[in-house]
Amino acid sequence: MKLVAVGLQMAVDELKEKMQAYCKVLAEQGFAISIDEVKKGNYIFLSYSIIEGDLSFRNYERIKSLLKKFLADTITTIILTYAEKDIINKIIENNYNYLSDKEKQLVYDNSINALKANDADYNERFYYISQEIISYFETHHEIVVEGFIHFRLQEYRSKLLDIINDIVEHLMKDLEYKEFIRVLKYFVDIQETKIEEVHIIVDASGNFKILDAAGKVLTDQYAETFFLRSEEDFNCEDMIITALISIAPYNIVLHAAAVFEESILKTINLIFDDRVVKCSGCEICKKEIAELSPFPK
Repeated sequence: MKLVAVGLQMAVDELKEKMQAYCKVLAEQGFAISIDEVKKGNYIFLSYSIIEGDLSFRNYERIKSLLKKFLADTITTIILTYAEKDIINKIIENNYNYLSDKEKQLVYDNSINALKANDADYNERFYYISQEIISYFETHHEIVVEGFIHFRLQEYRSKLLDIINDIVEHLMKDLEYKEFIRVLKYFVDIQETKIEEVHIIVDASGNFKILDAAGKVLTDQYAETFFLRSEEDFNCEDMIITALISIAPYNIVLHAAAVFEESILKTINLIFDDRVVKCSGCEICKKEIAELSPFPK
């Protein structure tokens, strides 16, 4: 009596091996299962039938249910192991053809790594797919895996698309940031140096001072450059970067660097390269941070 048939192109040997092992388990319970293999076009169809055992209606339905459940889990594993990578590739090719080949490969690699990094997410995808297959088997006795993926797993494909969209968005932001840094480095290179050395002090509240080598606060002559501040448009990082680009110093000393936001340190170092020195603690740090107060708005 025929139970179920599976048609697929990928991982045929893996499916056969796992199902043969499971059929041995059923044979120990007194039920011999035959596996017939037929090639139809590009697909291999594996048909499973009971050929020996107590073939009462109750036993037939029980064995069919067990076999379909095991098939659902096995097919799900095959989809997540093999088909998922191909789906990701196709999504990238179809939706992001404006990316270079190198960028597409980066998106692909990051997508695969993101999926591998989250066990809970894998379990969620596994449960969703296996339940969809079990639901399909309730009204069908034959499944073509590749067609099932394309027509029945829309929610799963949408989940992958969301993950890829997030990765592309981060990639675009990173490319924009690198272009931003490149432009700022260009401005620094062509800018005339106004002061040889500056010292920057920032407190935990984001208030800052820029001093010259003699410890004098730079205010009057540079006021229009970086002390015209707007709460909506400028933050501490914006003002410090704008000031440093305007002054274009040869040397920049960051006092109490641990207080600086990581983004500020990263941006300053990328723009000014080896001009930047971090001070781990000195009298200027102690004195200036203790006295630092917000600038008037």
